[in-house]
Amino acid sequence: MKKILFLTDYKETSKNAFIYALSVAEKIKAKIHVHYTANILENQNSTEQPEQDHNKLVHKNQTKEKNELISRANMFKELIPEEQNHIPIKFYLNSDKLEKTIAEYINNNQMDMVVMGVSNTKEEKRSQIIHLIDQCPIPIMLIPCQAKFKNVKNFTAAVSLDEDE
Repeated sequence: MKKILFLTDYKETSKNAFIYALSVAEKIKAKIHVHYTANILENQNSTEQPEQDHNKLVHKNQTKEKNELISRANMFKELIPEEQNHIPIKFYLNSDKLEKTIAEYINNNQMDMVVMGVSNTKEEKRSQIIHLIDQCPIPIMLIPCQAKFKNVKNFTAAVSLDEDE
């Protein structure tokens, strides 16, 4: 069975992209792995904290993030139409850097494609997306907010004819 890695930040754009991913999964008979990368540590400068306090902070924030993940996963589950309820979906939370996490996850879980929502984003987010595209070993579908799924019969590939690329 094919596997789709759905990257989310659980914002509004992700809801439409999730519905799109469900439709793609149904068409290609795929499982969906919903992946959320969270910044669990609120204070990155752990050298100022004793080790014991640092571990408490990590545990406290991991519990908070896991509870938030469960809440948001339930929100996504409510979006699933009854006729698509058969699609296998797993939810994952990770706290490493996005690029490292995704590359490892794709390789370790033999993912076939990535789907994620996009919108008018800040420059920092755009550069993360571009970096992800450059590093990703599998196809990525970027789903704009207004996109609605329909049967795909043709694809268009945008390429530059620059010899360096």
